[in-house]
Amino acid sequence: MGKSVIELTGISKTYGKGDGAVRALTDVSMNVSEGDFVAILGASGSGKSTLMNIIGLMDAADSGEYFLDGVDIMKSRDSALTRMRGEKIGFIFQRYNLIPKYSVLYNTALPLLLSGMGFARAKKKASDTLERVGLSDKLRKKPAELSGGQAQRAAIARALVTDCPLLLADEPTGALDKKTGEDVLGFMRELNETAGKTILMITHDMHVSGFARTVVRIEDGRRVEA
Repeated sequence: MGKSVIELTGISKTYGKGDGAVRALTDVSMNVSEGDFVAILGASGSGKSTLMNIIGLMDAADSGEYFLDGVDIMKSRDSALTRMRGEKIGFIFQRYNLIPKYSVLYNTALPLLLSGMGFARAKKKASDTLERVGLSDKLRKKPAELSGGQAQRAAIARALVTDCPLLLADEPTGALDKKTGEDVLGFMRELNETAGKTILMITHDMHVSGFARTVVRIEDGRRVEA
């Protein structure tokens, strides 16, 4: 493994105030090294999604320390966090989050277009990435014309197209049957082993977590030993 990409120390998060306050995370610490494949395992309501949102810079911890690639996230401005999210993190969602009216090619190119890349270059890079995930024959298809496994591969392509070193996957097989899910997990493991991508995946399924190299268990907002 390489250097530490993610360093969390004493991360806590509470939603609401007073009698309605809900403690989502309490004193969670973890390190993720470059090139690791980590599963964050926990039941519904355990706090794993809150932890993923904080790691993905979509939410902020109330207390603790978070360094992403050496940058002190707790002391960074919102504009810097937005830039880092675009440059360093690719997101893979359970429900794919593909835009129905756009082709697979355009869905994949969209992050590049939003970052200001020209259309011709973005289209070429998106096409190359879709070929990498085995969808070179689906460029003109709309999301509704894809199988579940193909849609998730398109979502992975969209996450890969910006060359982000870190992939965050939120229950990536939750909408897939077991066989298709294992195919997608196998592909994610291949990305980790051959392309060196650092992957964090949240899941409630112990079988799914077995595809990762490292498992972090969360119960009632706390990290517990496996």
